[in-house]
Amino acid sequence: MKETLSKNEYAYQRLKEEITSGVFIPGEKLVVGSISKRYQVSPMPVRNAINKLQSEGFVAVTPMCGARVHVWNYDTFCSLMQISTVLEKTASRLAAHYVTEEILEELRSICKKMESAGLSRNFQLYEQYNHSFHFLIYRQCRNDDLYEHIQELHEKTYPYTSISFHIKGRIQLSMAQHKEWLAALENHDPDASEAICSLQRVQSYSNFLTHLESCLEHLDDGEAYYYIYGFGSTFANMSVEEIKEKLSSYREAMDILRN
Repeated sequence: MKETLSKNEYAYQRLKEEITSGVFIPGEKLVVGSISKRYQVSPMPVRNAINKLQSEGFVAVTPMCGARVHVWNYDTFCSLMQISTVLEKTASRLAAHYVTEEILEELRSICKKMESAGLSRNFQLYEQYNHSFHFLIYRQCRNDDLYEHIQELHEKTYPYTSISFHIKGRIQLSMAQHKEWLAALENHDPDASEAICSLQRVQSYSNFLTHLESCLEHLDDGEAYYYIYGFGSTFANMSVEEIKEKLSSYREAMDILRN
């Protein structure tokens, strides 16, 4: 282990390298005990590495089942993002009617915590508060079935959308949008609440596609190559130009849902 790296950073960098290089293949279970023995560190740095890689989309964690290397399918992701955007827009519209002052105060508190996490560039903590903010709003829709569907779709799409928070300037834009959303709810304005929710979802997906387009320009980089070809078979046997056309079709499909 390099002396300049902490055990947490060493475990994170090595596990990420072994995922992107194919030592751990998509879908493979990540067993903390065996990995900690290989890396000659205690289990805690490995758990921290898995949590960080989950926030970056490399690892999927399922309650009671543990962590696995994420298996990507970009076609499925586009379809799921369309569905989740429609459902979340609907929940946001309903929430504007039903939200109470007590919930609004809780949302204001979360906004402040998000801002603090964003300023310190703590992406993982920011994502946690972001999730709390969104789902507290969706919970106000007073439709249990709608809320349950949104939760299920979030679990399937989170590994992709979480990447957008790591893009330069994304945190600042996200924070401004959350404040606008809070203002819409305070005014009990369903149109504005739905519009800002729609904008957030479409922009989040757009940022993800921009990230993939950037990866296409740097396929000599191991991590970029992995995002394009390593996660799944979506782009297998496709040329760079064909992949660009595919990404463009994804973007067009989501832009249709923009308010």
